[in-house]
Amino acid sequence: MGRTYRIRKKRRLASPDSTAYRIGKSSGEIDGFTSLSVWMSKEGWKPTCKIVPAMFPDTGRGFVARKNIECDDVIVKIPGHLLITVKTVSGSKIGRLFNDKKPFSAQQVISAFLMWQKHEGEKAFWCSYITSLPSSSSSPVNLHEEELQLLPEFLARPIRAAKENILDLHLDLINSLDDSDVCDNCNVPFTEIFSLDNFMWAWSMVNSRAVYISPERHSEHLINLSDENTLAMAPYLDMFNHSCNAKVQAYIDAKDDSYQIRTCNSYLKNQQVFINYGSHSNLKLFLEYGFIIPNNHNDGIPISYDNIISGVTKYFPCFKMYSDVLNKRYKFLKSHEMLNNLNVHADGLSWNTKVAIYILTSAEDVSPRAMQQKVFSGCFEDRDLEIISNVGLYIVANKIVEYQKTLQSFNDRVGKRFTDNACLKMARDLLQEYLNVLDNSRASFNL
Repeated sequence: MGRTYRIRKKRRLASPDSTAYRIGKSSGEIDGFTSLSVWMSKEGWKPTCKIVPAMFPDTGRGFVARKNIECDDVIVKIPGHLLITVKTVSGSKIGRLFNDKKPFSAQQVISAFLMWQKHEGEKAFWCSYITSLPSSSSSPVNLHEEELQLLPEFLARPIRAAKENILDLHLDLINSLDDSDVCDNCNVPFTEIFSLDNFMWAWSMVNSRAVYISPERHSEHLINLSDENTLAMAPYLDMFNHSCNAKVQAYIDAKDDSYQIRTCNSYLKNQQVFINYGSHSNLKLFLEYGFIIPNNHNDGIPISYDNIISGVTKYFPCFKMYSDVLNKRYKFLKSHEMLNNLNVHADGLSWNTKVAIYILTSAEDVSPRAMQQKVFSGCFEDRDLEIISNVGLYIVANKIVEYQKTLQSFNDRVGKRFTDNACLKMARDLLQEYLNVLDNSRASFNL
């Protein structure tokens, strides 16, 4: 659910335990929210609990509880007519650009709507919401190629893929327009309104702030979609920050079509109130939202089958399993999908990593059936656990060296030239978080 996190230039890591805050009219961020809430109130919105906007030193703009909030309280309720959906676009003045035409993705359609509303300015119905959004995005897709070349490949590769996808979606949108497609109010061509810069902004807003809705909801429209109709922009939700520890229920209320979030946590007065965007790793958060959080329990450092073979060979210097037996073991792991999710976590190895080490280090005369029974029962013997720990420790130690070199190389390349680039700083922090995960993992073996 909610992809609604605001990034501030001075923020680097989001801490879910922050309680220090400041509130005041001196903050333009808060003033923008006041304008938004006034508009929403005129449109029938009412707060469901006593929370107010605040500026936090580590998470930036967010909500603070002014009274205790109990588990199961509804912390936000957005009227259905204030949601921006594909149905909203289809019924608007620019619906003609999409209705009964070639397929478009939901993100393309809603991005186009945001660009049009931004162009309309004060005449736009959603003007207060549009102006409450940041004028720029800190998503890594905004990095230039010169900056991308500074990143390690495992970060640069998905960012380049995302940028290429955005360029394709923008070109697809522009190619769908005719010369007669101009703004009704000022005759500016939509090819100009939907410029690449504007599209990059709008795409980032949808990508980081859209909430999930059931495909059955808001299905009465004339737009031919290339994907499921599951996105909606919900004003006000941008104020809530993300925490891995937050538990919420988000849903469309069938009674009044409003979008509601119910907290499964309780909050004391003066605590920051959080929502949860999903069980995302820091890599996912960085790539999709442009932020990371410290000590993210969803983080896993990927390892390869070759890393495991290297560890097994190191622990067993005489490891010379016949190639046909080794191939059978590999096929066994692959057929049972045990070569997926090979990761190292802060508390040790993932289950599949443990299984792969056990399978590869089992005696050659152990039958596949016997291995399978032990794997699925989880009843490893002490000797098995000792081998798994020793091999795992070697793998983790190697990964620590690898990421130390990666971080040092990154710092050397960045130097002083890009010291003010918030996105590159975030990438550096991500690498450091990975090293922290590996250090904690190494300590967890307790050998």
